Amino acid sequence: WENFKIRPGDRPGGGDAAADLITNYLNPEILTVYTSEKKTGLMQKWRLLPDEAGNVKVYEKFWYDPESDKLPHAPMLLVYADLIITDDSRCIETAERIYNQYLKDEFERY
Repeated sequence: WENFKIRPGDRPGGGDAAADLITNYLNPEILTVYTSEKKTGLMQKWRLLPDEAGNVKVYEKFWYDPESDKLPHAPMLLVYADLIITDDSRCIETAERIYNQYLKDEFERY
């Protein structure tokens, strides 16, 4: 996943891949990509074929935030959400680490 060529502004992930970048704790099993690039362009560039059971998940990038676009991953809250919705105990444990280290103080203010 680290060799995929991502366009500027696109993110090589939420989920497992981003958690690996953030925590260096989780080995990615699934690559989640948030992009504004068209499906056919991604398929050609990365030589991907649609596969419901595949390990690459592609979603449309739905946010605009110049600050988070400087990060090598999706916004932290989205990474957390991608991890917490899995049934994988290691992903959930990593989500808890991300919450405690990066998000907890943000939510305690409210």
